[in-house]
Amino acid sequence: MVYDIPFSADNVTKLFGKVENDNVMFMLKDLRTSEAREVKWSSVKGTLDLFMHKSFDYLWSASYIPLPVKMELRQEAIAQGLIGGVASYYNMQQAPTSSTSNAVKDPGQGTYL
Repeated sequence: MVYDIPFSADNVTKLFGKVENDNVMFMLKDLRTSEAREVKWSSVKGTLDLFMHKSFDYLWSASYIPLPVKMELRQEAIAQGLIGGVASYYNMQQAPTSSTSNAVKDPGQGTYL
């Protein structure tokens, strides 16, 4: 069953109250582009907690995933041919140091999103 409702902690609580087991996927949908993304954490309770306490933008950008994990997932995706690049060349030298900076300083070789 799919529910398409506005993003809010209240709506998450109401929907999760209808779940009969932990076999549930947490999805976000950008209404402008119709793109949907799954949000998944260590457990259903952990993912529910993210939906209850974090903003849509935080979840959409996967800010809950630590940078080293993102880097590892990206290397795996490159190695599996899911995205372009060369996994052995991917080397993030320095992550952004402030929340206002979106640029990576001295990114080294590789392919970046």
